[in-house]
Amino acid sequence: MDEVKDAQLMLALVSDNASGLVLIEPQSSDLQESADPSMPDFDPSSEDDSDSPFAYENAPDIVTFKSQSVRAPAMDFPQPADSALSPPEKPSTSSRFRKVTEEQLQSYQEMTQSKNTKKHTRWGVKILHDWHLETFNHNIDLSSVSTKELAAKLNQFYCEARPCKTPNEEYHKNTLKGIRAAINRRLSDLGRDIDIVNDKSFKTANKCLTGILKQRKKEGTSRPTNHKEVISKADLQKISAFLETAYSSPINLRLAVWYIIAVHFLSRGFEFHCQLERDSFEFKTDENGMTYACLTQESKRKNYQSRLDKNEVMADKRMYETQSTICPVRMLKFFLSKTVNSASNLFNKCVREALVNPTLEYWYTGKPLTQRAFVNFLPSICKMAGCQRYTAPCLRVTAIQIMNNAGAEGRQVMYMSGQRNVSSNKSYNKELSSNQENVANPMLSITEVENPASVNTETKGGDRVTNTRPLSSDVEIVPCALP
Repeated sequence: MDEVKDAQLMLALVSDNASGLVLIEPQSSDLQESADPSMPDFDPSSEDDSDSPFAYENAPDIVTFKSQSVRAPAMDFPQPADSALSPPEKPSTSSRFRKVTEEQLQSYQEMTQSKNTKKHTRWGVKILHDWHLETFNHNIDLSSVSTKELAAKLNQFYCEARPCKTPNEEYHKNTLKGIRAAINRRLSDLGRDIDIVNDKSFKTANKCLTGILKQRKKEGTSRPTNHKEVISKADLQKISAFLETAYSSPINLRLAVWYIIAVHFLSRGFEFHCQLERDSFEFKTDENGMTYACLTQESKRKNYQSRLDKNEVMADKRMYETQSTICPVRMLKFFLSKTVNSASNLFNKCVREALVNPTLEYWYTGKPLTQRAFVNFLPSICKMAGCQRYTAPCLRVTAIQIMNNAGAEGRQVMYMSGQRNVSSNKSYNKELSSNQENVANPMLSITEVENPASVNTETKGGDRVTNTRPLSSDVEIVPCALP
């Protein structure tokens, strides 16, 4: 019990000390100085100490307290927060999201169109401005013109538009449609919610354009569309013979590698080749043990301006190795081995010494070719091969035509060529090949028989039936299927 009382006393002393009391060691001098002269002296040894608040049995050394007039410091105790509300987050000094300016936003929007598309847009809009200035003596403001007024003026513009150099002639039908598309792009760039091709407000103007084109066909003044020429089989054989000389010269090797890539991957435009890098191709082996090269990235092309990451592209466009002397996989590997390791692009300029001495280790520097340099690649191949002059679009048309003639499905051709719809594939497959013409002509000439057909009328079951058959038994119709 004594220990309990001692503990209770110490707790009371500590709690009193928190309110401004200071614990003082018991000293007789302090005890005498602190005594109030008006109060009777306190004798610790006195037996009559029952009235003292600190008196208890077996008390240890008496502990006295000296009061001090010390004000406790003010303390701000936190108020209880609402459990339903979470405390606000402190503002972070580092921003999570990147800030862009208006100029950057405008540049990102302009990147969706190629340089040639922007040039064509300016050309088509200029024609509209020139016509409006000549007709109404002031320019047209496409950013503020009303839809009704624009539809009425386009209806008149389609009828009166003429070329600048040859005003007596008419614009080609594709040129008129291109001008309309250019004006439509300009309206979209200005932020106008107007579509002059599909909106109902411009239905009358589009009908007028269709009527003009039909009238020209009726009058015989409509000019046909000139499609790119398909490379003939004889010229393909001459080009194939030229490819065999690829390992003897840096110029021939670079042209040959460009040719096989353009044929196997059906590239469109010259932007594709100038963006290829040394690691754009990967060499793999299929389940049959055949080695092939596949693209590991897609580059910006004429009809697709965005560029995908390497991990987002399917590696199904393959270029397989062959046992011939012009194996495309072996030629590509040899081409990479002749390029300096510091080069980042695939097609680079030649080392001048290698043009004279092909025995050098490296044939190509690390300086890439410009986009304009690829324009003359196929004409140079045709000149060295001794065949008719063709351009790069002819090579793409030829590759698609060969796939169609070989019986490839439309979706396969679309995937390899990058076409977006089936109608695009039809434009490359309008003409029949020579073999298809040879098969189709006998089928069309079976109506030309020497003897006329005999017409016999018979009666079967009360109904009259007319049978038509050739009199000569030598004429036999054999069904033929187009390959």
